[in-house]
Amino acid sequence: MIVRGRCGFTLIELICYMVLLTSFVVMMYLFLSRSYQQGTSVVVNASKHLEYGMVSDLIYRDILGASCFLRDWDFEYNIFKKKVLNHQGGVTTVCVGWATKPYGFARSQGEYDFSRCVWNKRSVGVVKADCAVCKFQPQLDSKTRHIKAIDVVITDKKGTVIRQTVSLRNRIVL
Repeated sequence: MIVRGRCGFTLIELICYMVLLTSFVVMMYLFLSRSYQQGTSVVVNASKHLEYGMVSDLIYRDILGASCFLRDWDFEYNIFKKKVLNHQGGVTTVCVGWATKPYGFARSQGEYDFSRCVWNKRSVGVVKADCAVCKFQPQLDSKTRHIKAIDVVITDKKGTVIRQTVSLRNRIVL
């Protein structure tokens, strides 16, 4: 019933508006929380892809200068000899190794004894990445028995496999 001369809403009208407003707020909260969760998962996946891309690029750059002789590789520990330029402009041979650790990838560089499988001198750098296994697999030339390429296989903790083949034809030859 409407009373003349009075402005306002009845109690029923106020309750109906509050119910509508509350249901609208609940629906918006559910929608926005789901969108936020999807957005954070996209950001996490993008950062993991960036980490793996960075590690793959570093390994690729290391292997490009690697030796093609089997005696200069330790495939069990992912260690190989590599030729690099020294400060005087000459070429020096160093050993480089990649290992997976609980906190990421460890890149070792220095002197490695291939007969005893131990490092004599080394420095270690760490790249943070969520990885379980990293393996180097050689592709041998059938005629010369030299390594013509290396397959780098990186497996993360969820089981996703990333493969990259690095050809050794761009190495420094002395």
